[in-house]
Amino acid sequence: MSFSVTILGSASAKPTPDRHPSAQIVKVHEQHYLVDAGEGAQQQMFRYGINPLKLRAVFISHLHGDHVFGLFPLISTLGLYGRRTPLKIFGPAPLGEMLGCHLRYFDTQLPYEIEWVEVDTTRHALLFENRTLEVWSVPCVTAS
Repeated sequence: MSFSVTILGSASAKPTPDRHPSAQIVKVHEQHYLVDAGEGAQQQMFRYGINPLKLRAVFISHLHGDHVFGLFPLISTLGLYGRRTPLKIFGPAPLGEMLGCHLRYFDTQLPYEIEWVEVDTTRHALLFENRTLEVWSVPCVTAS
């Protein structure tokens, strides 16, 4: 089984010229999964030669800007590049509402479907599974 992790960003809320906010690509058997989507995530994907059209799913750990601000432009770019297959997006409850507001406010017409999956961040639960990968939630406690 082939497996790799590419760190697209590991900085906190204060990006620097050399470090971008949180975003990682997990690649399992040519299937790409994005874990967090900090600002600039799609530019980092291009920088590392990762085709964003190969994304199977996006997992957002929690709703701090340094983990989610890159998601909205990525969604639009996928449409511009001609994505047709549905994209699963997993995240805490308010993210679904934020996605809906963003798409309505900017009148974004996507040529693909977003399959929103709400994650209860207070529970340990199986979120996603296929023959080579399982993704589990872990209760998350963050400082406000």
